Amino acid sequence: MLVISKGDKVYNTVYTPGGDKSISHRIAMLTALSKGTIKINNFSLAKDCQATLRCVENLGFKVIRNENTVIIKMEEKTKKNNVVLDCENSGTTARLIGVVAASLGAEATLVGDASLSKRPMDRIVLPLQDLGLDIESSDGKLPITIKPNRRKYTEIFYDMPVASAQVKTALLFAALLGCGKVKIKQPAKSRDHTEIMLKHYGVSLINQYPYLKIKGPQKPIVRGEYNVCGDFSSAAFMIAAALVKGFELTVKDVGLNPTRTGFLQVIKAMNAKVEVFDTKKWNDELVGCIRIKPSSLKGIEISQDMVANLIDELPLIAVLAAYADGITKVRGAEELRVKESDRISNTVSNLNKLGADIKELKDGFIVRGKTQLNGTVLNCQKDHRVIMSMSVAALGSAGETKIEDAKWVEISNSEFFSELERLIPGCIK
Repeated sequence: MLVISKGDKVYNTVYTPGGDKSISHRIAMLTALSKGTIKINNFSLAKDCQATLRCVENLGFKVIRNENTVIIKMEEKTKKNNVVLDCENSGTTARLIGVVAASLGAEATLVGDASLSKRPMDRIVLPLQDLGLDIESSDGKLPITIKPNRRKYTEIFYDMPVASAQVKTALLFAALLGCGKVKIKQPAKSRDHTEIMLKHYGVSLINQYPYLKIKGPQKPIVRGEYNVCGDFSSAAFMIAAALVKGFELTVKDVGLNPTRTGFLQVIKAMNAKVEVFDTKKWNDELVGCIRIKPSSLKGIEISQDMVANLIDELPLIAVLAAYADGITKVRGAEELRVKESDRISNTVSNLNKLGADIKELKDGFIVRGKTQLNGTVLNCQKDHRVIMSMSVAALGSAGETKIEDAKWVEISNSEFFSELERLIPGCIK
């Protein structure tokens, strides 16, 4: 159990987030898929990304770690038979590593922990079967079996029912192995790190939203070094902490990919004082600095077309809404119900315990802001993003807040509480 309180008064400070999780997953798996060799700087230390590295190792690659620097090398022989790939708690690993195994001609079984084993995987299994992969799951969940057989096709069209960067990435990875044209229609924009990375490594890809077009087979040439930018999703929690506590914060070398920074647009609409500066490109990804100044927030309405690019930050937006003047409404966020927990129910329940005026909707929530929050005991169902969001909420609450399952933040950011304590001395007991 961990205890959080308001901590000391803070005036201004600087924060540099660790490596981006989404990019770390993708560069490790793309290296394996292309049988490449690469040095990755600022690789994420999150448990999910480390699970991906262990899966890559289990497929026969040599992985050399030195803190957040990782070297991945192709060994003479990759493993072919009866490979067990433990995805632990990582949905990204589970939904992408199977394609990597198929690319190497491996027969593999994907497994995960109790939480991951409850999450839906049929959204990956069915389209990958259409793209010729021999992949099976008895009930649309883990375990999943992949065999090195590949059915041929000349042209495939896939209309994605839900905007998902993970599904899109799996389809693009699978298309690289194929023997024909693949056209994907997206219902809404989602993270495009995969598209940027594929083009960076020489893959021919047409991106004309809502369509993606790619023709296989193609082999990315992955080599040299890759610099991973700071994780915007991690930075969002520190930005929110600064807004709740009312201090100036500068975030350095953070990813500013427009498909990831919906949170910035939302807090600007909520009247936050935000400055973006010193922008540049790392491996074709936009990177820069963000400055946040003390602000008086106001409630807003977030529609379905905004949700895909801030899905991970919605519990955090609920927290900020509790400190804002007026009403905040979020709709079209059903996807939150099939994350590590039912994040709609989980967020609403815990904010209610703190004293917030928040109502659960089928596809979101409504928050009436400026109620007094008071410390209490919270259980966040071992969901790392809800734990971090409630930790931010506790920074403005009267008294102490105890979080029973705080250790589960390690899945996403093992340094979260030490980073929070560094920014706001005295807030952690």
